[in-house]
Amino acid sequence: MNSAWQPQALACVERLKAVDMKPAEGREQRAKSKKQKGYNSPLSALRSPLNHKGFTLIELIIVIILAGILVAAIAVKISLTPSQTANITAVDQAVADIQYVQMLALGNRSNRSIVFTSGSATYTIQNNSGVTIETKTLPSGTSAGTTVTFAFNSLGELTGGSNLTLTLGGHTITVYRITGKVVTS
Repeated sequence: MNSAWQPQALACVERLKAVDMKPAEGREQRAKSKKQKGYNSPLSALRSPLNHKGFTLIELIIVIILAGILVAAIAVKISLTPSQTANITAVDQAVADIQYVQMLALGNRSNRSIVFTSGSATYTIQNNSGVTIETKTLPSGTSAGTTVTFAFNSLGELTGGSNLTLTLGGHTITVYRITGKVVTS
């Protein structure tokens, strides 16, 4: 009995496979094809049916704004003369070094000072004994307008009785006594 219905069952299974497998394979291939074309992506609803290529208005506006910012930044840099640029660089360097000496005093818990000499393009950083640790040079064409020593204690406070100012390249650098805050004008 087993042997009588086995060939018929196998034939039936083969026919079902032949009929069922082809459409299933076709569905899978169509699904893969759609995914490759991007039809099933979340952005597919936003795409136009004609699949236009180009830039959106928002992208163009963003590029124009960024180009404007870049042009404005370059125009400011070009409009400065070399001496103005040197003065600004000198002031920035002096402020950074004054703050550096203040942080050295705080970090080492000892007094530190920075000394500017009138008419000189160099200045020195000194330890608590007054020994020069480092000598620095201002950009060419700039020099200190006043002689001043900014001495900081272990708390980062300016020692002495009042705020101190340094004139440099037409700018004034003020260091406040209690807070040690450095301000330029």
